[in-house]
Amino acid sequence: MKIYPTKRLAFYVTVLIAVLCLCEAFVLLVFKLPVWVKLTMIALLLVVVYYLTIQLLTRYINDKIEPIYKVIRETPLQGKATKINNQPVNEIADVHKEVEQWAKNQTQEITRLKDLERYRKEFVGNVSHELKTPIFNIQGYILTLLEGGLDDPKINMLYLKRTEKSIDRMISIVEDLESINKLESG
Repeated sequence: MKIYPTKRLAFYVTVLIAVLCLCEAFVLLVFKLPVWVKLTMIALLLVVVYYLTIQLLTRYINDKIEPIYKVIRETPLQGKATKINNQPVNEIADVHKEVEQWAKNQTQEITRLKDLERYRKEFVGNVSHELKTPIFNIQGYILTLLEGGLDDPKINMLYLKRTEKSIDRMISIVEDLESINKLESG
């Protein structure tokens, strides 16, 4: 079926109903028929209009929904492509169920991604804090040595050993980050 804009489809349905009504009115006026025949013809017209309208709307809605339905079926679930029978959509209820399932899966994926983003932010904040501590310690030790502690052998050796411990701590943190990076990249 050719896909028409909504207003054009409504116009065609209206013209079809008007033509059917005019044909029936002509038959009822021209031919002298008993009342029960006239009522039967009116009822028959209503049934025909009803089924034509149902058929047109069903085909129209299916044609409009089919591209959406195709996107939903072709979208991989949780990063893995899934195979679904490419049967034509006959019922709006089936489409509704699959759209709800697709939306639920997308919502779960978005929630998972937000959790990962929050975890990464916390992780970066923690790493930043863990790196600041040894850097500030090293800075303090070196400033003390530069301001005269270098001349005192007792303070000199003590602060150089503490500086070495802080540097080792930083190296350990950087090695942990490299390990995490290797695990993430496989």
